[in-house]
Amino acid sequence: MAVVLLAVLLVALPGLAAAKGGQGGASFNVYGQIAGDPNDDAKTFSLAIASPDGLAGQTVPVQVTTDTHLKECGGDQIGFGDLEAGDSVRVMGTVDGDTYIATRLIQY
Repeated sequence: MAVVLLAVLLVALPGLAAAKGGQGGASFNVYGQIAGDPNDDAKTFSLAIASPDGLAGQTVPVQVTTDTHLKECGGDQIGFGDLEAGDSVRVMGTVDGDTYIATRLIQY
């Protein structure tokens, strides 16, 4: 029973974080693929969201800043230039208007 409860929480927590809704600082935690080539000058990319289910299918603009922590799944730090179209990523951060501002990004 405890294992089932833990599994449900692990699936639900990213959705709850993303489902806070609103704008101007609402937090998010999403998983998806980079859609198209990232813009090196603006440090932005489009993210095709795969999960959580409530946001799946949407494509949103993601802004990376100098404060964003970028790393590979294995733990190695990466740079914005290491991101490519089609990469699977988990992105966490805050929402400002229609832009998702990444505070942390993990490349899979």
